[in-house]
Amino acid sequence: MDDLHDMLITLPTQGRRSNEEVVEVTEKFNNVLCILDGIFSLSCTPSGLITEDCISILQSYVTKGTRLWREMELSTEAPKPHAIEDHVVDQVIQFNGIGDLEEDFVEQLHQTWIRDHGRTQTLKDRGEVANIYCRWEHKQKLPVAMQKIEVASIQRNR
Repeated sequence: MDDLHDMLITLPTQGRRSNEEVVEVTEKFNNVLCILDGIFSLSCTPSGLITEDCISILQSYVTKGTRLWREMELSTEAPKPHAIEDHVVDQVIQFNGIGDLEEDFVEQLHQTWIRDHGRTQTLKDRGEVANIYCRWEHKQKLPVAMQKIEVASIQRNR
C-alpha cells in the first residue's frame, strides 16, 4: 500500500483527490487488508487444531474487519464479505477448524440451508422454526441416521 500511496501522491493534483484523502483511503485499505489476512490465516487452521485463543482473535478480526469494510462503504452483500461476517466464526467453531475442508463444503452448507429454509419459510412463529431445526439436527445425529448417510455417501461415490 505504501507503493500505491507514493504513486498516487506523485500524480498531478488536478483531477484527483487531495493528498490527505489519498493517505486516508490507502490507510483504510491497508488496515482492512491486514485484518482480512488475519481472518484468512486463522480460517485456514485445519479441523481439530483451532484453540479458544484463535477463535477469540478470529471473532475480534471479523468485528474489526466488517466495521472497516462498512466505513469504506463497500458492499457486505457480496458472497465473501457475507461469509466472513455471518458464517466463518460459527463454522470454525462448529468444525473445530475449517482449513482442510474444500470449497464445495461452503456450497453444500448453502444448499442445506436453502432446502431447510424452504420447508419453514411460511411459518411465522420463529420459535417453532427453531424447534423444527433442532428436531432435524437431533435426528441426523442418531446412529441409525448416521449409518444411512454413510451408506448413501459410499454408494454415491462409486
